[in-house]
Amino acid sequence: MTDRTTVTWTITDADGNPLANRMVYATLVAGVGGGSVDSLVVAERATARTDADGIATFSLWPNEAIDPDGTYYAFTADFARPPIVRYVEVPTSASPVEVADLGRGGAGDGRRVRARPVVWWRVRRAAPPC
Repeated sequence: MTDRTTVTWTITDADGNPLANRMVYATLVAGVGGGSVDSLVVAERATARTDADGIATFSLWPNEAIDPDGTYYAFTADFARPPIVRYVEVPTSASPVEVADLGRGGAGDGRRVRARPVVWWRVRRAAPPC
């Protein structure tokens, strides 16, 4: 049986301060049919909450063990505006790995998350015409 890999994702604000108690997601991107490991279907989405140090921890199947070939994970922090997404391939590893140290190629890989401040707008209705 294939072992899972522990993957951590450190979430900080623009000043490097940890963002605690935030929900983040790891979604398996495996094409239309999904993926499987040792004939078991792999869940498409995993959820984790950041701890006091801003670290979210996932237990994920390594991509090299998933059928079909060519799968990857999309790590998403949707509390930020715009949402932050990192695309990575998870290796087989007995030691925990950090999302910032992984990559798949392309924009957004291998960097620590920098959450952008959220700006809320309130729209006032104009007075109805007389």
